[in-house]
Amino acid sequence: MLARQETNGGGTYLANGDNATVLPFWQGRAINESGQVAGARLDDNGGFIRAVLYTNGQVVDLGTLAGGRDSFASDLNDSGVVVGGSDFGTAGLASRQSFIWRDGVMEALGSTATRNTATAINNHGDVVGTFATGGTGLDQTHSYLYQDGVQYDLQTLLAGGGGWRIMEVVDINDSGQIAGQACNAAGQCFAALLSPVPEPASYGMLLAGLAVVVGVRGRGGLRRRAA
Repeated sequence: MLARQETNGGGTYLANGDNATVLPFWQGRAINESGQVAGARLDDNGGFIRAVLYTNGQVVDLGTLAGGRDSFASDLNDSGVVVGGSDFGTAGLASRQSFIWRDGVMEALGSTATRNTATAINNHGDVVGTFATGGTGLDQTHSYLYQDGVQYDLQTLLAGGGGWRIMEVVDINDSGQIAGQACNAAGQCFAALLSPVPEPASYGMLLAGLAVVVGVRGRGGLRRRAA
């Protein structure tokens, strides 16, 4: 079990039965089946946040994207591939950008045209996250799915969604199911589950008891996973 202590300066610890191990960094966000932990620490100067991976008893600083100062890890899969967000670009023009870290290298993920952050990754390497649209109201942010080198705007895949907006996606499992939140024009928000459905190249969303068919565009559509 991974947990964070909120008192005495905070911190992260791993609990296994009656045993607990305090980890030497500020925040743990996710743990995989091998016991690797992704999170963030304050750098040695105390001013910036850096994404880290705890593996084999060591804390690995994942760095930042080019020109960045801060970074943080949101999730990792069982292969130790980490995703999150990092500053990107020169001072004064820097923006938050999704990253994927693997084999010791951090790379920008998807489009760098808008402010965005990766929130989760599954064992197939599919990534979900959010990005700024420059719009207003419920249209200020959209959510994305990055799969096989293609970044999909999940909002544009909704067909007949009844005015619901996918506001946030927080996780994706190995069956391709995506968990998050959706809101309507009245500001009512509910938990949402976006799942592959039997119809060819389509997704379905279970939202407050309402099943919404989601049409899929692009190269053969989004993959459907076997559970």
